[in-house]
Amino acid sequence: MKKTAFFLLLSLPLLFACNTNEKLKLGTYYGQIPCADCPGINVQLELKEDQTYLVKNFYLGENDVFEEQGSFKIQADSILVLEKTDDENQLYLIEKNELTMLDSKGKKSDSKLADFYKLKMEKPEGFTLSPKE
Repeated sequence: MKKTAFFLLLSLPLLFACNTNEKLKLGTYYGQIPCADCPGINVQLELKEDQTYLVKNFYLGENDVFEEQGSFKIQADSILVLEKTDDENQLYLIEKNELTMLDSKGKKSDSKLADFYKLKMEKPEGFTLSPKE
């Protein structure tokens, strides 16, 4: 019995490690996405080891930062799902060192602005989550 309990205790980190994808790097992703009625939205998405996330959205030209947190999971080995309680889940395609926003059906944008729907691990120069003084 003691051996079984010890084995299970040692196996726990492996079980949690299996829940994330090898392509998905935990950490902070940044990007500026298009906005219909403002110059853009600065997005900072932090993916944590406990499979939770914190996303901060700053609408350029405004004074507020909107924060949202929850849990995430991986689907189909390459889709990151940010699980939301009061809204539709946000989907991202996991690519090397970047995440590409997908629509609610899991499809990439085919608009002229498609390249702007990416979040990267490298913080862009001049990226901010607050109004410039």
